[in-house]
Amino acid sequence: MGVPANIIAHTDPVVHFAEPLRRYRRQYRRRLRKLVLCNPAYGDLLLSFPAVVVSLCDDRGTLAQRQAAHRLIRNGAPLRSIADQLALPFWTRKLTPEAMFGPLPERLPEDGSLAAGLTGLMPMERETHARWLATVLEAWRLADGSFAAWVARQPGYYAGQGTRDLHPVQVMALFAWASRSSEHRAGELVERRWNDRMGLPAACDAASDWLDAVSEDVLLGNGGLVDCWLAGGRAAGYRFVPLRSRRD
Repeated sequence: MGVPANIIAHTDPVVHFAEPLRRYRRQYRRRLRKLVLCNPAYGDLLLSFPAVVVSLCDDRGTLAQRQAAHRLIRNGAPLRSIADQLALPFWTRKLTPEAMFGPLPERLPEDGSLAAGLTGLMPMERETHARWLATVLEAWRLADGSFAAWVARQPGYYAGQGTRDLHPVQVMALFAWASRSSEHRAGELVERRWNDRMGLPAACDAASDWLDAVSEDVLLGNGGLVDCWLAGGRAAGYRFVPLRSRRD
């Protein structure tokens, strides 16, 4: 059965997958084209599992693991088997090409409370996906799933709509850690504790107060100042009192 004259048949797989390829960062496109030319199965993965093809481009895992993954792909193995070979949790299947900001960390959230809902928190705007994913993974690395999920819901961290005096996620993670216990000095200095129901502006204000308290505590020490240079006293009807501690 012939091809109708008004239908153009594309035999070049790179032409067929041109649009998906454009969604990837430039650093990946050359290697991805080579993979697609090698076997159309890689072209199918461009949209069905971007994290796999990017991980192959980034030489994730050992050489033996990557070679095994290539064999699985060419043999049409299930996606989960391919992901397992590259130590990719299966939730990463839902990550978009735009989210692939660079090599994924070796350690990623496994299936659990965070992983199950993580991709459901991904913003609608594709151009923000890379920044969102990098920030959320950093929050998870520094703290835990609860904090990472909270960060994932804060547009200020990825959409360019940050509040004034937005603290880096590293500082906010430290504040969240200090908020969870009063058994150490850092926790004792928290006045308004972080929780995952806080909005970003309130969390930033509370973190600023905590940072000020920590700075004062470091400068003044637990016992306060011993030598205040000038002693207290009265003059011209005023009473002068040295401020020796945070409480003073």
